[in-house]
Amino acid sequence: MKIMVVDDEAPIRRWFSATIRKLSDEYQVTGSYAMAKEALAAIEKDIPDVVITDIRMPGMDGIELMKYARQRWPEIEFVILTNYAEFTYAKQAVAYGAVQYFLKSEVCENEIRDVLERISTGMAYKKQGDRAYLAPEIKERDWQQTAKGWGIDQDAVCGVLAFENFAGNIRQLLDRASAQYENARTFQNQGILYLFLWNNQGSLIGYGGMTELTHLVLEKEKQNKLSVGIASGTGTLQNAWQVVQQAEHALSYRFFEPDAGVYRYDQLKRQGTRTAEEIRAEYRDILERMACWSYQKLREKTDLLLKKAGLIQVDETAGSIDVCKRLALLLEEKGFQKCPDNPAQADLSARELKDIRECRQLCMDFIAQMEEADAPSNIKAVREAVRYIQDHYQEDISLSDLAKLSCLSPEYFCRLFKEETKETFGVYLMSYRLRRARELLRTTDMKINAVAASVGYSTAGYFSKIYKKYFGITPEQEKIKE
Repeated sequence: MKIMVVDDEAPIRRWFSATIRKLSDEYQVTGSYAMAKEALAAIEKDIPDVVITDIRMPGMDGIELMKYARQRWPEIEFVILTNYAEFTYAKQAVAYGAVQYFLKSEVCENEIRDVLERISTGMAYKKQGDRAYLAPEIKERDWQQTAKGWGIDQDAVCGVLAFENFAGNIRQLLDRASAQYENARTFQNQGILYLFLWNNQGSLIGYGGMTELTHLVLEKEKQNKLSVGIASGTGTLQNAWQVVQQAEHALSYRFFEPDAGVYRYDQLKRQGTRTAEEIRAEYRDILERMACWSYQKLREKTDLLLKKAGLIQVDETAGSIDVCKRLALLLEEKGFQKCPDNPAQADLSARELKDIRECRQLCMDFIAQMEEADAPSNIKAVREAVRYIQDHYQEDISLSDLAKLSCLSPEYFCRLFKEETKETFGVYLMSYRLRRARELLRTTDMKINAVAASVGYSTAGYFSKIYKKYFGITPEQEKIKE
């Protein structure tokens, strides 16, 4: 694993470089740089797996370096170095995808070892998952050379059927089914079988005939869940190559409509309403949500992205599918980081994500897993918040203040607080203040307005109103009663 260290303090750079080299022979420090721009130039020449960078540096800072580098090389993992005064910057860095941040004054060798081991494991899992969407494609020049050998003229009319999930005898079926056409060839590439039809006379090879041919094959091949993408066009060899790609685009819609059979390019072209850039924007929004791990929001945003991904324009399906799978792999990686000893990790990591349904299931599984893993520490955070309320109930306390103290989002903190105390934050604070007020009314000679102020209410009138609503009697009656 190749690692780069970027910090304007030479002692920090030397210590990190020496520590990393000492941890494992598998860790190679490829560079140590004082300036982010120097590091960026070095990345251009030799892309590292991990960049450990300071936040505050002259010129370009560490967050700018990370944002720029991840746009061009999203596979690079970043670890951020920070001081106490820069904590908000560290949280921002996590929102942009940093794996970890270290406080310079406290970081130790074991922490570095742990994070590098997690990154190394995550990289291994990503390599397994990448097979699902980084398969190589036939190059246009190679295809045209082959097509010329078939005798295709410049003005040929052509149609393409792209088959996925086909059995071994499908070629014989296609040979018989395509006998009505003068010219037909099959070729295979990365799990897809193509039937290429052409007519040098210019007579049309239309969608209707190809759809009939497809249904004939599907009828014969009932035992297989065949998926077929169909496209048709006319013109030069270059246009013929575009028809091959259009058939692929149509077939890729199977990802969003699991178990469906036939996809016609002409019909799908009218259905798409989203662009790949809109889907990527949704993905970036989810990355920002991960900074505070608001699980409910994360779950909602993930579900929304996966729904919008299926509305993609037909020529941009590859980008949308890529985002869906990257999201699933990202959540898987984060889940592993939170639960490194989970025995289910290996099985889940080995799965190939074939459709949107599997992506959704994997994402939700890992969000639930991470939420469960955080539960003990989050319960502790709520209990600390309760103690804070009991110590500071006289002061102006807000839900957002307590959420910040707990390093949780307000929405998630609110839900956890209610689950642990059986009351909402507002009800709990009011109840605690009024119980303390009743104690003062019963045991002291303090006036009503003084009691109200001592438990956090600025006006005696409002205090009396909610006191009566809560206890059924006024503060004055409470004093008389005692």
